[in-house]
Amino acid sequence: MITHEPDPRFLIAQAPSWAICLNRSQDLLGRCYLLLKRPETDATRLTDAELVELWAVVRKVRSVLDTLWYPDHFNYAFLMNVDPQVHFHVLPRYKDLREFAGGTFVDPTFGAHYNVSADKVLDDTAYDAILAAMRQKF
Repeated sequence: MITHEPDPRFLIAQAPSWAICLNRSQDLLGRCYLLLKRPETDATRLTDAELVELWAVVRKVRSVLDTLWYPDHFNYAFLMNVDPQVHFHVLPRYKDLREFAGGTFVDPTFGAHYNVSADKVLDDTAYDAILAAMRQKF
């Protein structure tokens, strides 16, 4: 469950109001989310400053993912169905498979809606490699 405190294991970087976190499910290589660092369950209650910072951080995340794995498309979403804390998903989408850290990543629904039921848990070595690559670009 997501809270307003980021899991240090999956923390990529931080901004004043947002924590950039790697999603445990890496069904899409580099899948991450931006976590609001104060308690809030309604995205419409973000402050003007939080919104400005959110979009600046989204642009940075996109730049990092573009540099590392060249996604063909991106999906962005406030979902909060399972975890009510405000968090914003950044979902890189891939037309073709990607290989990284000894793993293969395939996006079987590219060009269609994202498959929210897909889940890909990695071993610690693979997480560490993805985290290191992303942290180095921040």
